[in-house]
Amino acid sequence: MIIATAGHVDHGKTRLVKALTGVDTDTLAEEKKRGLTIDIGFAYLPVKDNEAIGIIDVPGHDRFIRNALCGLAATDFVLLVIAADDGPMPQTREHLSIIDLLDIGHAAVVISKIDRVAAARIAEVEYLTRQLLRGTKLEQAPLFAVSASDNIGVDALRNFLIEKSGSKTNSFDNKPVNNNFRLCVDRNFEINGVGFIVTGTIFSGEIEVDEKVTIKGTEMNLRVRGLRVQSKPSAHGRQGQRCALNLSGSGLRKDLIRRGSWVTSARVPAPVIRFDARLRLLNQGARPLAHWTPVHLHLAACEVTARIAVLEGKDISSGSTALVQIVTDQAVGAVFGDRFIIRDQSARTTLGGGRVIDIFPPRRGRARGERITWLNNMDHGDAVETLKHLLNLCPGGVNLDLFFANRNLTDSEESTIYGAVAMTVVSTDDGLIGFLRTSWEALCSRILGEIERAQNSARAAVGLPLSSLEMLLVPESGKGLAKGIVDELLGQSMIVPAAGGYCLATQQTRMNLEDDSLWKSIDVSLSNSGLKPMSVAELVLETRADKRTVISFLSRASHRGLVTRLSPSLVTKPQTL
Repeated sequence: MIIATAGHVDHGKTRLVKALTGVDTDTLAEEKKRGLTIDIGFAYLPVKDNEAIGIIDVPGHDRFIRNALCGLAATDFVLLVIAADDGPMPQTREHLSIIDLLDIGHAAVVISKIDRVAAARIAEVEYLTRQLLRGTKLEQAPLFAVSASDNIGVDALRNFLIEKSGSKTNSFDNKPVNNNFRLCVDRNFEINGVGFIVTGTIFSGEIEVDEKVTIKGTEMNLRVRGLRVQSKPSAHGRQGQRCALNLSGSGLRKDLIRRGSWVTSARVPAPVIRFDARLRLLNQGARPLAHWTPVHLHLAACEVTARIAVLEGKDISSGSTALVQIVTDQAVGAVFGDRFIIRDQSARTTLGGGRVIDIFPPRRGRARGERITWLNNMDHGDAVETLKHLLNLCPGGVNLDLFFANRNLTDSEESTIYGAVAMTVVSTDDGLIGFLRTSWEALCSRILGEIERAQNSARAAVGLPLSSLEMLLVPESGKGLAKGIVDELLGQSMIVPAAGGYCLATQQTRMNLEDDSLWKSIDVSLSNSGLKPMSVAELVLETRADKRTVISFLSRASHRGLVTRLSPSLVTKPQTL
C-alpha cells in the first residue's frame, strides 16, 4: 500500500518517517539548510517476500500545499501527524479537509513529540483530536502516541502498518486491477547510461517491461525499457503501486514531461479542457461560490488554473454539493471517478473538492434539465447499472464509444458490459450507439413513417433525402444517427435507395397498370440501347406513347430510381451508368 503523511509544519512528519524506515526523505539542500520539508519525499518500509510499503512524506507549510496535494492524491492510507505540544493547528485542519475531500478512508492519527509534554497534555491533545475528527472520514481512525526521538511507540505503529497492508479485510495489494494503464508523473530525470526515468503512482491498470505507452497530450510512441516497483526491480507493475519507468522512444525529451503529465496506454482518452463534476464546498462560513469563479485545480499531480461553471442555480453555498462544469486554462488528463481539489484564485485557501463525472460534455446546453438528469444518472460507480439507467433515459441512444472512454474501460471490461446489458448497437459516423430494443424499434418506425408520409404526399419526391431524416432526429440525437439507422434498414431490405434519397421497399415498384405497361416498353428500349443514352423523342417513337405521358412517367421513374436523367432530354438506366 501507499502511505502519505499529513499535518502542520514542524509536527515531526519527516522524523517519524525516518524512525519507521531509517530513510531521511528531506533530500534537497534547501530542506537540509532550513530544516523544512519543501517537496514530497519517498521512503519504503520492507514487509516480506521482497514487498514494501511506500511512504510519501508531504510538506506541512501552507506555502507548499501544492506539493502536499501531489503526494496525498495518490495514496491508500494517511498518517495524520499532530504534535503533542502544539495540538491541532491550521494546516492540520486543512490537510484533514483535503483527506476528506479526496475520500481517503484508511488512516491512523499520530500524536508526536510526546517526550516534550506531560501525560495530561497528551490526553488533552487526544481529546482535541477526537473532536476535530468528528464527522470526517478519519472519525474512527486509531490514535498512536509516539516519540520519534526516543523511539517510543514507533514499533507499535510500524507493526500496525505492516499488519494493515496485509490484512484480508483491507488488502491493498490484492485489490482488483481496473481500467487501462495510467501513471501520473511526480518526478522525471535522466541517468547516464540508463536513460529517461519517470516516477509516480499507478492510478489504474498494469504495465510490463517492453509494453508500449504514450505521454498524453503528445504524439510520442514510447517503450518501457525497465521498471522498478516500490523501489525494487520488477517486470510488472499494477494499480496502487509506486513505480519508476525507464522510457525510450523517438522524440523523447525532458522538457516534454512535467509533474502532472500522464504516462498511459494508447486507449486512455486525451487530456481535456472541460469536464462535468460533482463539487463539494467546505463549510467555512465564506460567501457562496459564484458562477465562473476562477480557481486553482489540483487533480492527481497536476495543477492548473480554471473556472467553475455552476450548473444548478447561480451559486453554491458553503458546505453544499452541486454539479459543476470545470473549464481549465490547460488540458488535464482526467477520467470518470478522478478526485480533485480546488483552491482560491490566490492559491491560499482550499475551497472544496469533488469527483469527475463526464469528460465529454456537450458544447451547448450544459445546464439544461435533461443534461442535469443525465449527469445524476451517470454519477454511479457500477458501469453496467449506469449504462442501463442511461439507456432507459435516452430514447435517442447512448454513444458507447464515449461512455467506455469516459470510464477508461479495457476491451475485456467492454465485453463484460456487452454481455450484461441487453441493447441494440448501431454503427454511425459518431461512433457506436446503443439503444434499448423498444427505443430502437420506435426510431425505426419513426423513420419508416416519415418516408411513407413523403411517398404519399403529392408534393414530395418519392426518395426522401437523408438531410430530412437527420432533421427529424435533431436535437435529441446526433446527425450521424440517421445514416446509421438508414444503413440498418437498408441491410434489412426495409428501404431501398431512390433518386435523391430512400423509399420503402414495399412501395418501390408500386405502379398503376398504365405506368407498369409503359415501363416495360421503356425498359426494353433502354436495355437494347446498351451504353448509348436515349432521348425523349426516341422513347416516344419506340413506345408509340403520347409525348406528355412519357415525360410525366420519366419524372416519376427518376424519383423511384428506375432511370437516371443525364439532361432534360436524355435518360439511361442506373445500371448502365
